[in-house]
Amino acid sequence: MNASKRLYPMLLLLIVLTVTFVQCNDGLLRIKISKHNKIRKTVRIEDEFHNSSELITEPFFNFFDAQYYGPISIGTPPQEFNMMFDSGSSIMWVPSSHYNFFNTPCMFHNTYDSGKSTTFQKNGSTLELIYGSGNVYLRLSTDVVTVAGVPIYNQTFGEAYQQSQISFTLAKFDGIFGLSFSKFTNSITPPFFNMLKQGILKNPVFSFYLSRNPAKPIVGEIIFGGSDPEKYYGDLNYVPVVGDDSWKFDVDGILIDGEPYLSDGHIPTVADTGSSLIFGPSDQIDVINKRIGATYIPIGEYIVDCKKINSLPNISFVIGGKTYDLQGNDYIKIFTTFGKSICVSGFVGLSYDMFHENIWILGNIFLTRYYTEFDFGNKRIGFAESKDDA
Repeated sequence: MNASKRLYPMLLLLIVLTVTFVQCNDGLLRIKISKHNKIRKTVRIEDEFHNSSELITEPFFNFFDAQYYGPISIGTPPQEFNMMFDSGSSIMWVPSSHYNFFNTPCMFHNTYDSGKSTTFQKNGSTLELIYGSGNVYLRLSTDVVTVAGVPIYNQTFGEAYQQSQISFTLAKFDGIFGLSFSKFTNSITPPFFNMLKQGILKNPVFSFYLSRNPAKPIVGEIIFGGSDPEKYYGDLNYVPVVGDDSWKFDVDGILIDGEPYLSDGHIPTVADTGSSLIFGPSDQIDVINKRIGATYIPIGEYIVDCKKINSLPNISFVIGGKTYDLQGNDYIKIFTTFGKSICVSGFVGLSYDMFHENIWILGNIFLTRYYTEFDFGNKRIGFAESKDDA
């Protein structure tokens, strides 16, 4: 699902750029956790949380309620990176210290230096990844990757030596930790599957808890090897994965304010933790944006009157016979800078040419509201309403 990776609409990119400079000039990068909540830090949950060594928990940071990322390390001695854990792609990559001279993104992120790692193994193959927000050019390497204190040996990953400029320069994460199926990874085993092969995990499951609650100490976590029932209400509702190339499943229908909008029972949809918004076929997305009273602006986005957010209609997805509601304050992104706010619809259109099918992508707008379990062993995905106070 690489073509869906638009971390921000262009208008929001400009706003984020302005706010970032203000934060740097004010020195808020050191204190904003407690005073401004622009980047909110998590509390580490240790493995004994479930009294089991089979569950590995990785904490998340949150940037503008759009990017969720957590720490890993690579090499010996360890080199630290903040990674986006992405169920919509398979490859793991980080910026390389041997980047092209004019590659601006690498100048603003942690970079991997193979010469400083005693466990580095040269691969030498190259790879190009195509994202909606730009391309990434990789040289493949192999080293030890450590997640939540647990080493994954002989892990092959990409060293990014060239990246598209603005989107990756502004990103708060350094690289991507792919969690999708390995069908299209050129025989590169993704880290999650190496964790299974090396006996680190017993259960081939990982789950996501994401939150936008600024008052809570934990804004999110990924759990490898299981789920945390304390983070959601009731039971997980499972639906089967369709195909063997992505975390794709069928949505039964889509409702607008409780009334059926799309209801053919087989709406192909992907759960994508690497996408911040909700994507769908452009013509169908346009209808939703018009129904919520959004106004189109020439850069390809829809905006709404911020005063009307609480009165906007629910947009609901029927999955596995259950209805999952999104309210206006779930699907509208509010960005404020210099005292002015802009409220942008989280529904963004995709062209048919991107995937050659009318597919929907549920990004973090949906996943912050609903806890999600990815069960590779049973080829299924489970959803339940998240607890904000967990």
